[in-house]
Amino acid sequence: MQNKVPFSKKYKIIADIIDNMNWDMDKSQVKSFLHYTVSIETVFGNEDNMPLGISKIGGRPDLPPNMKWETYQGKSLTFFAQVNLKEFNPFDKNQLLPQSGMLYFFFYIDPETFEYPQDQQACQIFYSQQTEGLVRHEYPEDLSELSYFLPCKMKFREDYTMLSLHNPIFEKQALSENDTNLWSTLDMKICEVTGRDILSEHWLLGTPRSVENDVYQDWARYKEGSKPEEFVPLLQLGFADDDTNLSNYGGLGLAYWGITKQDLAERKFVEAVLVCQSI
Repeated sequence: MQNKVPFSKKYKIIADIIDNMNWDMDKSQVKSFLHYTVSIETVFGNEDNMPLGISKIGGRPDLPPNMKWETYQGKSLTFFAQVNLKEFNPFDKNQLLPQSGMLYFFFYIDPETFEYPQDQQACQIFYSQQTEGLVRHEYPEDLSELSYFLPCKMKFREDYTMLSLHNPIFEKQALSENDTNLWSTLDMKICEVTGRDILSEHWLLGTPRSVENDVYQDWARYKEGSKPEEFVPLLQLGFADDDTNLSNYGGLGLAYWGITKQDLAERKFVEAVLVCQSI
């Protein structure tokens, strides 16, 4: 879906929608759950015409010469995305990520069962300061063709998303049946304003759009000694995006990468955690 409304007008439009709905809870509180998000639009293209080091989903990774294609238990990981942080930096309002360099997102999915291991060693995120002299790697021989995702350029844009009803905050503050129903309606109306589809949306530093369990609690379960509130949402990929063929594995699924605030501050991206959910 294409963006329909300029960012400068989105908040007022969404706020007016909230004001015109018959909430039991205070409308200002509903608005407080609206979060700034950097959405990612995908543009399919010929990878041979894409510059090395561009932000993209799918295709082949552009790695530093000394970086190898990583494996899990001897099997090659699937490459999902790379982000050029200099391209992203103007959208990073709180300057959470490095101002330059590259982030690479890989994880292993079994091509026969379409399952991914619960072992977080199967999820690898790499940060490199190098953006020059990169090498576009060919696919490893053992990698299933299901993992040959279509190359799509990333286009960043400012957006808003609502907090998911799966968030633990709503365990402490239960919503009325009326407000729960209105929340779903509001979510659909926000998608109309922003031009997004929940199951195909991608973002950086956004709010997880949980479709099963609370994503924050899932991240904490996978990282020993951590708590849900310690995590920062890093990247979400929606597998139903028509421009990509991520649906080879995910169907109607989403992948969520999260990292603790401490690991983010120390640039320990290898400590990031992955959770996948599907309808």
